[in-house]
Amino acid sequence: VVVEMTGGGTAPGHEIQLIRLTTVCAVGILVGDLLCFHLGRKVGRRILRFQIVRRIATRSRRVRAERFFHRYGPWSIFIARFFAGVRLVMYFSAGTSHRVSYLRFLFMDFLGVLVSVPISVYIGFVVYRELSDWTAAKSKLGVFHGVLMAAIVVGLVAWFVLARKKRAADRRENLTGKVED
Repeated sequence: VVVEMTGGGTAPGHEIQLIRLTTVCAVGILVGDLLCFHLGRKVGRRILRFQIVRRIATRSRRVRAERFFHRYGPWSIFIARFFAGVRLVMYFSAGTSHRVSYLRFLFMDFLGVLVSVPISVYIGFVVYRELSDWTAAKSKLGVFHGVLMAAIVVGLVAWFVLARKKRAADRRENLTGKVED
């Protein structure tokens, strides 16, 4: 699905394309989430034999996700939709718990997708529309453009450094089984 966005508003037909784009994204997300839930349900903790899974689903993340799930039940599935770092581990934990049916999982996840996907697609639409003409965007942003770009670069570098430290701490935690402060 291709959405061409030019000018200040949406041209006739763009609304239909945005609806199609939102639908395709939502279906893809629901299928991926359901797959993660299904793996938790059918494979369970045996999936932790794979190194790549242990890197994503570290012991501390699994413990936090399981506590959160036990506290909020099926609503944790809806809430997790809005937290990228927690989502997959939460859905996997919901599957391993066997406390939620496939239908209930799909319903709660659908509620979260119903909120998050249209917002994300719309934000992408607005940003693309506003910044698709780089020279016009530069004149709109002026000096702020340079500051914004520098802040983005500094933020990305900081994020990569912190993520690398976090991964190293998670690896040490997986090896020792203890949480470090």
